[in-house]
Amino acid sequence: MNEAIDFTSIDTKNNVVSLSQFKGKNFVLMHFWATWCSPCVKELPLIAQIDSQYRKLGLRIISIAGKSNKPEDFPKAIKFHKMNWIHIYNDEKLVAKYGNTAYPRLILIDKTGLIRYDTYKMKDDSELSQLIQILKDNVRFTNDVKGQTK
Repeated sequence: MNEAIDFTSIDTKNNVVSLSQFKGKNFVLMHFWATWCSPCVKELPLIAQIDSQYRKLGLRIISIAGKSNKPEDFPKAIKFHKMNWIHIYNDEKLVAKYGNTAYPRLILIDKTGLIRYDTYKMKDDSELSQLIQILKDNVRFTNDVKGQTK
């Protein structure tokens, strides 16, 4: 497993966001997407479902959106798809840190800062089931450690 590259950026609510602020506390799912990318839009319901299911257990999602063809498309998409998590818009330096990523791309980073899952070279949508399994395994582990039950 590789260590995730730290970054600092400004989110759409004008808050400073850095990957290091989550280290030791949260798993982070970095979600690279764009409004003009149809595979990206297709996976938004799954991202929203993951947020709904795993946020209360410590997962934080950071969406990094590429520039929209029309500036108004980005806030409309966030509202329409109920994307109630952290959003960074058009940060080319951040995208470049992760290799000028193709869209969509999901990177799951564990609490220690290691990349546990990356769709960079994903062959098909079925590989998203691997992400779900990693989340399930780690949520169970977290619950066991805390002595909580599901």
